[in-house]
Amino acid sequence: MEIKFYFQIDFIDDAKLANYIDTFKQNELEKAKEHYQILSNALSCTKGTNHNMRYVLDMYAYIQDKDKELDETDVLVAQILPELELKI
Repeated sequence: MEIKFYFQIDFIDDAKLANYIDTFKQNELEKAKEHYQILSNALSCTKGTNHNMRYVLDMYAYIQDKDKELDETDVLVAQILPELELKI
């Protein structure tokens, strides 16, 4: 059993629902960030006054067993972008 990671871009619409956009492998963080930035820049040109719509780049962990089968254990680990500031 091995824990692995992947990155996923989702679009959050004006109803605050997440819509899947794309997935990137564990070693593709820079590529994922680049795609996130392109999508976010394009959205900023079109969304007008609706500031609830946005893209997010999340990191997920999952367990892969010896047979290379995925076991549906995906867990959200962190929101990578936009970066969140914790105010304590």
